[in-house]
Amino acid sequence: MSAPLLSTSSSEEEEMTVRPHSKLRKKDYNQCYMHSASIKKEETKDFTRTQWDTYINSVKRWLGLHGENQRIAETYKHCLEIDFENVPEDAGFHSTCYRRFIDKKRLDAHKDQSVSSSSRTSTNECPKKKLRSMTGLPVACAGPVLPALCIICKRTDKYITVAGKRLKDHLSQAETLFAGQLLKAAEMKEDTSILVHIQDKDCVSLEVRYHKSCYRQYTRFLTKSTATVTETSEE
Repeated sequence: MSAPLLSTSSSEEEEMTVRPHSKLRKKDYNQCYMHSASIKKEETKDFTRTQWDTYINSVKRWLGLHGENQRIAETYKHCLEIDFENVPEDAGFHSTCYRRFIDKKRLDAHKDQSVSSSSRTSTNECPKKKLRSMTGLPVACAGPVLPALCIICKRTDKYITVAGKRLKDHLSQAETLFAGQLLKAAEMKEDTSILVHIQDKDCVSLEVRYHKSCYRQYTRFLTKSTATVTETSEE
C-alpha cells in the first residue's frame, strides 16, 4: 500500500517561497561603518576577522588626523572596544569605502599634512606667546603691527595730575624711525622688553605707541646727560 501524499496548502507554499533566510535578510539592514558621501550606494558586505582588525587599526590612525575619514573615525570610535566575536549585527561595509578608508597612502598623506600644519602653527604662535611672557606686551596676530598699548608701561590707560586736575594721558604714536630717543634709551638700559619689539625695525611701520609721561620719564636720563656734557664743554 503506497504511503499517502502529504499535502501543503497554497498559503504555506507561498510563505516558504517569499520568506528569505535570516542571514540573507540581515544584509538588508547592514550599514557601511566607513561610508563616504561621494560613494554611490553599493551592496554591503559582512566583515571577516582580518577585515575587522584592519578596519579597527585604520580607525585608530584616522582619529589623529583631519578630513572626512577623521569624522567617520570619531563616529565609530566605540568599535575600538569591540572584538570580532561581538561585531554589531548591523556592521558592514561598501567595498569602495573600505578601500579608501584603509588606504595607507591616503593615511600617510593626511599625516604629513597634519605635521606640516602643526609646524606652521608652532612657528607662528609659539614665538608670540614667548614674547608676551618675556615682555608683557603681546604681538598682534594680524600683520607686523603692535597692539595699541604703551610699549613702556604695557598699559592702555594712564592718568596724570596737571595743575591739581586728574587728566588722562593719551597714547602717542611714533613718528620717527627710532621713536625719538626711545630706541637709544632702551639700548643703554639694555631693556629687552622694548628692544625685542623695535630693535632693527621701523617704529613708524610697527605703530609703536607710548604715553608722553612714560616717554619723558624713560628718556629723561639722556636729556640730563646731554645737558651735563654741554655745561662741561662751555666751561
